[in-house]
Amino acid sequence: MKKIFRSIFALLICSFIFTVNVSAATDYKYDKENQRYLGVSRHNPDAYLWGCGTDEYIYLLYSGKNYADDGEKTFVSSQIEVYNWEGEKVKTLMLDIPIQGMVVSEDDSTMYAIALNPEPQIVAFDL
Repeated sequence: MKKIFRSIFALLICSFIFTVNVSAATDYKYDKENQRYLGVSRHNPDAYLWGCGTDEYIYLLYSGKNYADDGEKTFVSSQIEVYNWEGEKVKTLMLDIPIQGMVVSEDDSTMYAIALNPEPQIVAFDL
């Protein structure tokens, strides 16, 4: 249990320290002459926001949103994809509130997460 609370504490610290200024990102450009990538497009979908694992499963928080259409909602999600260690998708979990980060108990029975509601708070879900 101590391990879970240390992870949640680290998530809380990160959510207060780091802010993402995606609105400053410009659409991507490619320098054909020098073959360099020069930026980020706000239209590219964000994929996995967070991940954690247990002895049995890998849990991935999936966004699939892009900043141009969804703004700050790009960085939270309600969709968790669960994989076994062979890389096979076992199931998709849909939570009733969007979260920003998560940890799962060692016995895969409970997920602890940070929800912005609107302030950050720790929430728990029975799995």
